[in-house]
Formats: sequence, structure tokens, C-alpha cells
Amino acid sequence: MTSQPFTIPTCGPGGASGATVSSYEPINFCVQPGDYVDFNDEGGYIENVYRSGVPYQVIGAARGATMDSFIMGNGTGNGATLSDAEVASADGFAANAGEELMLRATLGTGPDARYVCPGGTKEAPPAAPTAPVKLLPQTDAINRVHAADIVMYCRVAPTCDGTASLSALGGGAHYGSTRIDIPAHRTSHLEVPLTRRALRQFTRSRRTLPAALSVALDGQIVQQKVTLKIF
Repeated sequence: MTSQPFTIPTCGPGGASGATVSSYEPINFCVQPGDYVDFNDEGGYIENVYRSGVPYQVIGAARGATMDSFIMGNGTGNGATLSDAEVASADGFAANAGEELMLRATLGTGPDARYVCPGGTKEAPPAAPTAPVKLLPQTDAINRVHAADIVMYCRVAPTCDGTASLSALGGGAHYGSTRIDIPAHRTSHLEVPLTRRALRQFTRSRRTLPAALSVALDGQIVQQKVTLKIF
């Protein structure tokens, strides 16, 4: 996995010097136990000036240290294998004694890690409000008085007080409605009387009719697709 690209400061008047310390904050760089953090540079080739690429002063002398490096054109991207068996005069793996990468990585967790990483909560979008009623896909029976028996669960206290209605999928034809008054934290069966239009459509559809169930209460509308059927 790689972070988004960063621009390294250049040397010169008003630019970087040997004392420059630059900080970067990846937005999509997630790590897990066993991972290594490295520095990967690309570009910087200038004909007749920097044929080996623009040099970056990111390596320092460190007694007793060993820095591993890998060079390969188009060979260090996501999914690439950096094998120590790849050794050539101009690219591949190398172990550099007495040197170290002048990079310090800080691991962020919880509120210091972005929400795109497991366990991270930084800059997480606000959670969607919980619907006052829970509606599941269901097949609802049509009883002898031509009413649909629908099921819903009330999540709010003291009651779910509003309106339940059935209509044709995609809007349009109204199939019936009823008032609801369900105690909190209880699953209830409600009868929705069907209109004549719904019954005619029901006959045309051979005793099975898909419909949209809508529950309106406290300024919110919760919808679910249901199937009406005579058993």
C-alpha cells in the first residue's frame, strides 16, 4: 500500500537546507503488524543533468546501521515484489552499511487514525440517524376483510405514532394507509385496509402484488419493499 504522492522540498534560496525537517500526513495509508514503512521516490530524471534522477538528501550516516534499498523502473508500485535476489549493476536490491533513512514514522490509532483504516475514527462522516422503526423485506398476507397484515418494530420511546401506507413500486397508485401507535421496543402487526385499485391490481397480478411500504413519523419516512399475497 502507498500513500498519496508528496512533493519533496528543493534546495536553494528560500528552499530546503541540511537542517530542514518536513512533515507529511497520509490520508489513506493503513498499516498492520509486520508491515515495513519505507521511502519511495519517483521521477526527477533530467536529460544531461540528472540522468540518475534528482538526488534527495534523505539518507544519513549512522555507525552500525544498515539501509536496504531497491531500484527498479516501474517495479516499486502496489503489488510489486521487492526481492533481494534481484541484483544488477543499475537496479535491484542493495544493502548499504553505515547508512540509514532519515525518516521517522508515527503510528496513529483511534482518533489519530483516519476512518478509512480499521479502528480509525479521525474525520469520520457523521453516522446516519437511526430510523424510528425497523422494516424488513416481508411477504404480507391479505385477510378476509381485504387488509394487509404488515410487521414493524418500534425503536423510539414512548411510542411510534404516525402513518403507514402502501403504494405501487416507483410511486403512483395508492394501495391503502392506516394510523400507527406502537409501544417502544416492540414488534407489532398492523392491518392496512386496501383500496379498490389495489384489489383490482392484485387480481391482475395473480394473487401476488409487490408494493412499497412507507412509514411516516416524527418528520422521517422509512420505506421498504414488501409483497402482498393471499395464502
